[in-house]
Order: sequence, then C-alpha cells, then structure tokens
Amino acid sequence: MSKTKKIILLGCQRTGKTTFYRKLIKNYALKQMTMAKISSLINYADCLIQYKSNYYFLIDTPSFVLHPCTEIEQAIQKQNEELIKESDLILWIIDASQEIDQATEKLNKYLRQFSTPKILILNKIDLGEQKEYQIYLFQRLGQRHLYSFSQKTANLEELMEKIISLVPSPDFPEAEKDNQIKLTIFGPPNSGKSTLLNYLLQKNRSLVSPVAGTTQEPVKDYWNWQNWSFAVADTAGISKSLIQEKQIYQENQKTFRQSDLVWVVIDATLPLTKQTFQIIHLAEKHQKPLIIIVNKCDLIENKQKKEIQEQINDRLKSLRYVPIIFLSALQGKGINSLLKTFALLLEESQKQFTKKQLAETIENMSSFSYKGGRLKIYFAKHQPGLTHYFIFFVNNPKLLHFSHQRYIVNYLRKNLALLHLPIKLIFKKS
Repeated sequence: MSKTKKIILLGCQRTGKTTFYRKLIKNYALKQMTMAKISSLINYADCLIQYKSNYYFLIDTPSFVLHPCTEIEQAIQKQNEELIKESDLILWIIDASQEIDQATEKLNKYLRQFSTPKILILNKIDLGEQKEYQIYLFQRLGQRHLYSFSQKTANLEELMEKIISLVPSPDFPEAEKDNQIKLTIFGPPNSGKSTLLNYLLQKNRSLVSPVAGTTQEPVKDYWNWQNWSFAVADTAGISKSLIQEKQIYQENQKTFRQSDLVWVVIDATLPLTKQTFQIIHLAEKHQKPLIIIVNKCDLIENKQKKEIQEQINDRLKSLRYVPIIFLSALQGKGINSLLKTFALLLEESQKQFTKKQLAETIENMSSFSYKGGRLKIYFAKHQPGLTHYFIFFVNNPKLLHFSHQRYIVNYLRKNLALLHLPIKLIFKKS
C-alpha cells in the first residue's frame, strides 16, 4: 500500500494562505474523521481531505520567513524546510494583486532547490485589473503549474484535478483507522515535551524553542513502534497563566479526556508545581495509564534525582505503581529506559486471566466485615486493556469500605503482576 500523500501550503505573511486553507477544508475535509484546525503563529495545522477517491493530508504552515532573525523565526524556518522535504506537493500562495517583490523572487529561488512538484496559487487575482496580463506577469517566475484563485470565481475542482494528475493518492490513510492508541504528552512550559516528541518521530514535528509557550494548541502526529500504532499529541504547557486562558485550557482538557495513555514531562531543573500534580491526579481520576518523565536529568546530580523521586512518591502515594523515568530528550539519554518501560506497560495491557485464576485469587483474599455484615465475593470477571476492569459479584456492595477496595487493588496488583496500569473495581449484587 502506498503512503498517503502530503500537501503543504506555503506563503509569506498576508498572502491569504490561511483563508485559502479554510476554503479547501470547508469543501473537502473528511469531517467524520478529522477535526481541522487553523494554524497558529507557531505550529502548523493539518487536515485529512478527500476528493473523489483520493485522500491527502493538507498542511497549513506558519508564514514563511526567508531571513529569520529571532530564535522563533529560525525554528519556523527549520520546521518549514523539513515539511517541504517530506511533502509530496507544494501549494505556493502569493498575493497576485501586488507586484512581484523581492521577497517573492527570493522565495522562488529558494524553492527551486527542491524537486517536489509545485502549484503556484495566484490569490486575490480578482482584486487587480487585466487578469490575463497579471497571469502573464507571474509566469516569468518559471513555475510550470499555475492556478488562479478568487473568493468569487474560484473553481476548486479544477485545482483538485490538477493535484490528482500530479500526485494521485488513492489509498485510505492507515493513520485514521480506529485501532490507534491515543498518547498525550502533558507538562509545564519548556519542560521538553516537544523535544521528546521530535526525538520519537525522528523529525521536527513540534516546534522547539528556548522561549516557553511556543506550543499553543495540541500538535498531533502518528508514531508506529513495535507493531503498535499511536496518535501522539503534544500539548501546550500547563501553568497558572494557561489555566486562566480558558480556550487553551479547555482544549488541553478535551485532549486529555480523549487520550488512552498519558506521559507527564517534568523539568528536573525546576521545582515541581501544583499544576503538574493536578494533571497527574487527573490521570488517576479518569483511570488513564501514566508515565512520569523527569526530563533534563543531564543537568542535575544523582542526589537531586533521588530527592525528586522521593518528592513525587511523597506527593503521589496512591500512584506508587506509576513508572518514573529520568532522561534527557535533547541528548537521547534514558530514552531506551522509557521505551522498555513503555513496552512492559503495553504488554501488561494484553494480560488476561482465566476463571480458575480469578477464583483462586478470590479464595486467598481476606474477607471483610463492615456495618455489622460480612462481604461475600461469589465470583469475578476481568476485562483487559490499558485499564484493567474487575467486576466482582457480591452479596451486598454496601458492606464494602473504601479501605477494602484499596486492599483489593493492591492485592490484585501484586498477585496478578499488574505493576504499571490502573485497576478499576466494579461491585455488583448477585
């Protein structure tokens, strides 16, 4: 099966690139599969689109900066360049109501070094006079494929037919199938979430900058590892100011609720914050499998690692089963330890227990008395997964104290070797 083709939209500021992106996704987004987003200042947006029997990943990039000065502009240029290299088609959008300026000439020269097919989109063509003459002027850029676009007279089908002729993409994307595990990366700003994601994907998918807060909305991509398929989301950093920004906070919460697995990334060089512990406790509340990752460990001493470990264990007594991994995402140190633990966690999610195993476990479990009555467990059922569910059929669920539930969870964890995943208990009267 061939790989689903990627189309990127490229252009400088105020060329109407994002408006054009909106127009395409309005007409062709595979809405039942993908929630399309408009790109922010930093991270690019993508959407799955369909025309006839062809499927494409359409990617809107940040405004192109030919001569970056700031660290963020340099990061944007690097990200855009990597997108160009991995794309199958470039839609280069320019403002055709303006003269060909020096920036357009330089960008044209820059793009010539890439063999990727290109279509030059002449946007706002209806705003100028003598349309045919305008098109003639832009032909001197030497781009083989041109398309005129205006909000009033645009024929997008003509463009889509041109795209199919250049890069047919008839295969439905594997990345959108339902068997994908949603992995979400949370943590404070500048803790190294984006660096970790880029290391896993081996590409510059999420913008990395020394400036905290460059990730403003979840950045999503796909990761295939050891026969497992993941939809990975890198989220905006959690801080007091972010929690006050309601829209971003709600987006983070939505991403969290939809996730199957959660990694919380902590900066080893900074104090642990209340907000970080709140997110970790959310994982417990929603029964999310969790790994706590202490990043930038190359910048601290072994004594400090021990102190961080003790502090986390002290603050998260109910989550002692959660793995804590020390690593350096920038240097790649400790990544193997993370992946080894992650593999054990995924393997653990596949464990299943027979009726005989469950019966023996129940038989060896201590009996409980509460409110003058004794709880009797008749039998149990088990449902495996990233959260293990155990359904106990008992004489009276009201005879169970919360301390008894904690005992049962710990007993199951120890005797059934469920070391790293959440355990959910359900009691039904039989």
